[in-house]
Amino acid sequence: MGTDNKILAVARGNRNNLQVVISTSNDEGPQLIWQDDTNGVWHNPVALPYATGLSFSSAGLARGNADNLQLVLIEKDKGQLYLIWQDNNTGEWRFSGKLNNPKSYAFSHVALAKGNNEYLQGLLIEKDSGRPLYVWQDNEGQWAEPGFLPNEDGLAFSALALSRGAGGYLQAVFLDKYRGYPHLIWQNNNTGVWNDSTKLPNPNGVEFSHLVMAKGNAENLQVVLLEKNSGHPYLIWQDNNNGAWASPGMLPNPAGLRFVALAIASGNAGNLQVVLIEKNSGHPYLIWQYNPNGDWSVPIALPNPDGISYRAVTLGNGNANRLQAILTRKDTGKPYLIWQDNAGYWHYHGCLDRSGRSYEPASWMQDNLQALQSMKLNALCIPGSHDAGMSLLSVGGTVGANACNTITQKHSILSQLNLGVRYFDIRPVISGGTFYTGHYTFVGEKGPFNLKWQGGNGQSIASIIDELNQFTRSQNELIVLYLSHDLNTDVDDSYRPLLQAEYDRLCSELERVDHREMSHANDFKDLTLGHYIGKPGATRPRVLIIAEPSQGGITLKANSGIWGAVTYSITNVYSNTNDLNAMINDQIGKMKSNHDYFLLSWTLTQSPWQAATCVAPVFNWHTPSILDLAEEANSVLSARLLPEISATVYPKIIYLDAIDNSEATRLSVDINYRALGIC
Repeated sequence: MGTDNKILAVARGNRNNLQVVISTSNDEGPQLIWQDDTNGVWHNPVALPYATGLSFSSAGLARGNADNLQLVLIEKDKGQLYLIWQDNNTGEWRFSGKLNNPKSYAFSHVALAKGNNEYLQGLLIEKDSGRPLYVWQDNEGQWAEPGFLPNEDGLAFSALALSRGAGGYLQAVFLDKYRGYPHLIWQNNNTGVWNDSTKLPNPNGVEFSHLVMAKGNAENLQVVLLEKNSGHPYLIWQDNNNGAWASPGMLPNPAGLRFVALAIASGNAGNLQVVLIEKNSGHPYLIWQYNPNGDWSVPIALPNPDGISYRAVTLGNGNANRLQAILTRKDTGKPYLIWQDNAGYWHYHGCLDRSGRSYEPASWMQDNLQALQSMKLNALCIPGSHDAGMSLLSVGGTVGANACNTITQKHSILSQLNLGVRYFDIRPVISGGTFYTGHYTFVGEKGPFNLKWQGGNGQSIASIIDELNQFTRSQNELIVLYLSHDLNTDVDDSYRPLLQAEYDRLCSELERVDHREMSHANDFKDLTLGHYIGKPGATRPRVLIIAEPSQGGITLKANSGIWGAVTYSITNVYSNTNDLNAMINDQIGKMKSNHDYFLLSWTLTQSPWQAATCVAPVFNWHTPSILDLAEEANSVLSARLLPEISATVYPKIIYLDAIDNSEATRLSVDINYRALGIC
């Protein structure tokens, strides 16, 4: 897609999936983006069938015969009409070619809507003369040739909008090409006859440049227009009871904002919504009509956390009937989305064209290296695993340790790597003379069973090294191991941190890790992803091992490729709560107050009561395990995190328990592209 891309039309198609048709500036033909109505997922652009060499400037999209979606396009150079349609049963799109146009009229504008007998009507403006014409489709799918609409004064028009109004009659409002006055042509719903152009009330002679139209409160037809010079929004409306039209009135606009584009559709609670683009900033605004009494709001700024400038907008109702606003970015022509929930709140979604980026979890860094290679580690967002080695309970551990209060992960290190995790919280312990990962909590001098520590052991360090090496034999990714919370559990029940000789032995074991980062840096986060894993087409794996010994004064083994925490400073403060909303509010608040290298600890912590009773529930009450709490937190990760981030404020590590899918990887990829300003 190029910078001259244009969103041509939006409508619901087969299975109620929202369809967005986009023209491209590089002769790639029309493309389709669509939203799955069942889950709200948007799909990347795909090419629609068409004849090579055609490009299009305008289109109308609506359901026609047999409920098949009809896309009528105007060819850019010669203004001819072409048809592409979607089979309502299969969703397949088909190119029908040029519509019947024996006199070869050239057109500039088209709008589609159902008219008399539910026949699909296409209203057109001739390219050079500005005269209004129409075409229509019968119930067999046949299209009539273009015919002129009644226009006794021979007016030339420059814009139109089409919708059903009073009595169910189809209403077409045109703007006079030279004076910008609004005129009406309407169709008798019983006979199909079109009635002559009539100037709508406009006693002050206001000149308009843009218009949109839809039904609003009490089913009254609302026409919102932009004044030609000032860009101020005006309203003309039709009384649904008698068909009378009211004179234009300026809509509330106390700040005197000037707008250059607009779109209209029904939103939450049936309230009519108009999204407008402000002239100078290109930012999106909303005005809306309160359905019960018809009052209109003042313009309200819509979410735009990255401050993007747009040049156009279209609206359509998508999954769960939520209103979707598709905006065209001014500089790149890419489509962006903001949407309204059923409570009336608007949310920023971001770029809809995510083609060209890879979400393959095992290889996401190397696959996206063309875009990400220049990002420093302190800007790169990566998925992280809390207590990464605790996917099982192995040898050792204390009496009170159980899967429900000790296991934090569902998969081994290798499986987590294949799910896209790139930061691993490794907590080495000595148990039976062997290095394991551990999950231990100090419970005090008089803990249960007279133990000062409670916890257990997970994967061995040896098995983790083997899995790392297995992964890096086939994948060229950057992996960060962060060692902390070390313990020797072979001493008395006091346990203790590793001593120098023990840490030396740990470092020696870790020297079996292939592809360690051996070059010193004052701050490893200041180095780019390309520094670590190379360039596209010439990649290599890299494992960065950072150690934060629990015992002060420990010296890391020289030339081991294991580096002190001072070279990788990080903000990692967990919320220490089992309350989901409290955790989210705490972590989001910390993220927004610390824009440096922030680890988002999206984890819930069992209360002492939960940790003690999840083993044997009291009175048959279900007490959640660590994994249960993690599943609760993970289930709202995208929904609760995405609205809070921007291109400059986002987590550098998304740190989770119970990683069971690649959602955090997909999030990380999208966050990185957003930080780079790439759609």
